[in-house]
Amino acid sequence: MAGTYPQANLVHEPTLLRNVFEAHVGIRLSRNKAIWLDAGILPSHIGMESALGMDNWTLTRSLNAENSPYYLSGVQVSWDPSEKLKIAALYVNGWQRMRRVQNNTPCFGTQVHWTRTKE
Repeated sequence: MAGTYPQANLVHEPTLLRNVFEAHVGIRLSRNKAIWLDAGILPSHIGMESALGMDNWTLTRSLNAENSPYYLSGVQVSWDPSEKLKIAALYVNGWQRMRRVQNNTPCFGTQVHWTRTKE
């Protein structure tokens, strides 16, 4: 990321991470099934907007977007039972947080992502 967004919104994050939008590593947990463990700064599974234009549901900024994260940092276990379906469980630091805030409990989340066609 660059510009005023990271300068204004990521001021409390470590200096080296302020311009990182997404950075994660993953390992496949099963040889026969598409089960993955990913850790790092992950794209958010919540909301109606993304950094990718084709993933935005609206053409302009929406009120929904103001209350939803663009990224999450933590760990995700995902399973792709088919080319159209993805199921995931997440353990993250909270919304728009690259590191854990002292005295805050980490968050848990789930995702079921179904697409009409192959991505």
